[in-house]
Amino acid sequence: MNLRIIVASLATTLVAGAAYGTEYFWTNTAADNDYLNGDNWTSGDPPVMGLPVLTGVAADDRNQMIVDLSGDDKAVLGDGVPPNVSAIRIGYNGTDGELEQTAGNLVATLNSNDASRVGRNGQIGSWTMSGGTASINAIQLGLGGGVGNMTISAGDLVISRGVRLNTISTSLSVGLGGEGNFTISGGSILTRTGTQISDQGTFEVIGTGPTGINFGGSGSIDGFWIQEAGGILRPGISSDGVTPIQVTFVDGLGLMGDVTFRAGAILDPYDAGDAKPGWNTVMTWGGTLIDEGLVLSQAAIDAGWEMRVVEKELQVKTALTQPFQVNEISFDAEIAKFSLAWNTTSGFDYTVYYSDVLTDVRSFGDIVDGLVDNDVTDADPAVGSYLFVFDDPAPEADRLFFTVEEN
Repeated sequence: MNLRIIVASLATTLVAGAAYGTEYFWTNTAADNDYLNGDNWTSGDPPVMGLPVLTGVAADDRNQMIVDLSGDDKAVLGDGVPPNVSAIRIGYNGTDGELEQTAGNLVATLNSNDASRVGRNGQIGSWTMSGGTASINAIQLGLGGGVGNMTISAGDLVISRGVRLNTISTSLSVGLGGEGNFTISGGSILTRTGTQISDQGTFEVIGTGPTGINFGGSGSIDGFWIQEAGGILRPGISSDGVTPIQVTFVDGLGLMGDVTFRAGAILDPYDAGDAKPGWNTVMTWGGTLIDEGLVLSQAAIDAGWEMRVVEKELQVKTALTQPFQVNEISFDAEIAKFSLAWNTTSGFDYTVYYSDVLTDVRSFGDIVDGLVDNDVTDADPAVGSYLFVFDDPAPEADRLFFTVEEN
C-alpha cells in the first residue's frame, strides 16, 4: 500500500499505549517546585509519599509522571537528570498543569508506544523549555477539549519516536480534539517522523533564534507535515528573517518528506520585530507538496503579506513599508545622460524600459545590460534606494518615457 496517499483526520480515534507501570502525581508538598524532590510526588492507593522513580527503579517499571498543578505550584526541572520514564502528562486529570524545564536532561522514552500528553478534558496544560535537553517518545498537545501549550525559547527537544494515529505514526500532534499550540523562538526541535496540525492547532516560529526545526531527521523514517483546514502555521518574521521548518526525506520510508495543506489550512505571517521587505523562506521539504488550498489569514492579507512556492520552499513576502516608486528622474544635457532613482527591496531585480510613445514601452535593451540586482550592485538595502545613471537611449527623440519594473 502506498503510504503517500494515506492521510489521517485528527478528529478520528486515537490509538496509543495505555497506562504502564506506576502513576506518580505532582503535589509540590515541599513547596520548592523541584521536580527532582521525591517529597513532591505521591503514588498508589492509598497515596505513598516519595518518588521511587527518582531514587532508582528497574528500567521496565515504565512509570508515568502526572503534573496537574500550575502557577505557584508548577513543577520545575533545573540542573539534574531524572531517570527515564514512559510518559509525562500535564493538565491531565481535572485541573490545569504546568511543567517548566530550565536545565537538565528530561527523558520519557521507556515505552515506545506511549505518548506524553499536554492539556486534556477541558484543562490547560503548559510545557515550557528555556534550557537543557529533552528526549520524548511522542508529544500530543490538546486532547478532548483541553488546551495544550508547548513553548521552547532555549534548549533542545528530540522526539525520538512516533505514536500511531490510525495509519500514520506521528511524532508531534498539535490538537487532538482540543486546542494545541506549539511555539519556538529559540533552541531546537528534531523528530523521528512528522507532525499533524489540527483544525484547532497552531505552529508558531518566531524569528531566527531557533537553531533547527527538523521533522524526520532523527532516524530512518521520513518526516512529514499535515495541516488540516483551520490549522495555522504562524511564522514571525524578524529583522533577519525566520528559521525555516525542514521536512526531511530520509530514505523513502513513511510519508517521504511530503507536505500536505488541506483546503482552508491557514498561513499567518506577521512582523515579529523590524521585518525587512522581501521574501523569506518559512518551510522546505524533501518530498512532494500536496496543496489542496493553503490560504493567507485575513490579518496577513490586510497587512499586505503575500505567499508563494518556489521549487520546494514555501515563502512569504513582507509588506513594503512604502510603495515601490521612482523617486527621481533627471537629464544632464552636457553629457547626454539620464538618472533614475527608486526605492529597492532586498532580493529583487529591476528592469528599466523606455519609449518615445507613452503607449508603446520598449525594452531598454543592451543599454541596461540585463537587470539591476539589489543583491550584487551598490544599491544599499539599508538606505533602500538605487541610483541608475545611463546614456540617452534615443537622442533623436523629442521626449522619452521610462518604466522601472520590480521582479
